[in-house]
Amino acid sequence: MNLRYSIPLLILPLLIPNVYGEASIVSLVELIRVVDGDTIIVKGMEGFRAGEEFRVRLADINAPEMDTPEGRIAKDRLTDMLRGKYLVLDIDTKYIYDRYGRVVAVVYTVDGSDGMYTLTNMNMLLVEEGYATYRDYDNSFNPSSWSLRIECNDDSQIRCITEVHIPILVLTILASASILIRRLIR
Repeated sequence: MNLRYSIPLLILPLLIPNVYGEASIVSLVELIRVVDGDTIIVKGMEGFRAGEEFRVRLADINAPEMDTPEGRIAKDRLTDMLRGKYLVLDIDTKYIYDRYGRVVAVVYTVDGSDGMYTLTNMNMLLVEEGYATYRDYDNSFNPSSWSLRIECNDDSQIRCITEVHIPILVLTILASASILIRRLIR
């Protein structure tokens, strides 16, 4: 389902302590374009670098290089997976950026409506579908603890998803409408 035409679930993108006392940096972004099978360019909608375009390196995975047929296939698959979706970045809290200045993050798509939402881990899905391999880089993530899909609901105003340490806030219809209006007038 394309959330662009429905009341979206918006993520409260703040630096917030999670249940373990560590901080998480979470951001709601929109896709500008896919660079290759493990790098995207996004525009921050709320929170971290809001209003700015920046590059994101998908954490702890490695896709084939673009000068190979497999690299072009991985890029096409990632493009298909992310097209028309809201994205949530769970950003590396150890370094934030890699040596090339890209933000390092686990990228989630947000799907659903009517109070039932699913966050899908795109990093993990690329590996499971064979378009990338795991590479456990020095960062705050541990791929062996990832969940592919996380179901959540909005039965309360704030819903914490402990599997990814992302506090979720379902905004009011008024706040959601303001995001939609901004998208429509562009």
